Amino acid sequence: MKIPNYVIETAESIRIMEVRGASLIARTAAKVLKEAADDFRGKGKEEFIEYLREVARILLETRPTAVSLPNAIHYIMRGAERGYKRDFSLEELRDLVRERAETFIREAIEATERASSLAAQHIGKVQRIMTHCHSTAAVNTILKIAENRSRIIVYVKETRPRYQGRITMRQLSSYSNIEVRFIVDSAAAYYMKDVDVVIVGADAITPDGYLFNKVGTFMLAITADDFNVPFYTVAEHYKLAVDKKSWRDIVVEMRPIEEVIEPKELPNNVKVLNPSFDITPPSYLTGIITNKGIIEKPVTQHVAEFFSKFSMK
Repeated sequence: MKIPNYVIETAESIRIMEVRGASLIARTAAKVLKEAADDFRGKGKEEFIEYLREVARILLETRPTAVSLPNAIHYIMRGAERGYKRDFSLEELRDLVRERAETFIREAIEATERASSLAAQHIGKVQRIMTHCHSTAAVNTILKIAENRSRIIVYVKETRPRYQGRITMRQLSSYSNIEVRFIVDSAAAYYMKDVDVVIVGADAITPDGYLFNKVGTFMLAITADDFNVPFYTVAEHYKLAVDKKSWRDIVVEMRPIEEVIEPKELPNNVKVLNPSFDITPPSYLTGIITNKGIIEKPVTQHVAEFFSKFSMK
């Protein structure tokens, strides 16, 4: 059972963040699983399902925190496993994997569009926005808020150590009616008095309302709360951790030392800590806006009911 080289290469690209962003990672994983199914040249459905399980395992082991990746893979694999138990033929199983992967990719793109539209409508015509890291849903929300406006101001945090804020800065700066103010992470509190709303994306949202997002999000939420600035997260449905019970069930990924400092520059008695994500409690969230609806403040009172109506099957 030979696994295609592109599966290993894509998994490595996700792990080292050449492929980055929860939405893109999920769609990439779905695409690779589909291509692997198409390229299977083994014998029989038994070998095929084992092959798919191995491809899924390789992809699942790349990034442990963002739930978009496992949600994408599990959506496809649940269908394949059900088809296998129902005695589908090899070609029927291959077609099923192809269909579910294509469905996920299409619905993922539609979900971003729907979530950002709902968010822009809900947040309204604000003038000054702050954001963190790079989120397609957050950027699209900002662009929709800017539509038919002569000028808005967006404060973009650089987001160390990988500087994902530079991606957001470059995307927004291409619009003539958006004035981008690019700031170091530690300047967020200094400029918060000039901000109307904070908009961020999400890597995972748990059934108890906790937000997992790029490290620095929690600190930003605390600052916004202190200045009475609304703090929204915009997320597609596949970022909901529907198979978890609480925030304690998600492992925060620790990234390599080299992202922060060259090891040769480090004294022997210093330990570098580099979490990729942090955890924002629901009490700091003004609202969670998804393509499936809005969880309003107080989030803790509404999140369980929202999750009870939704699943990734």
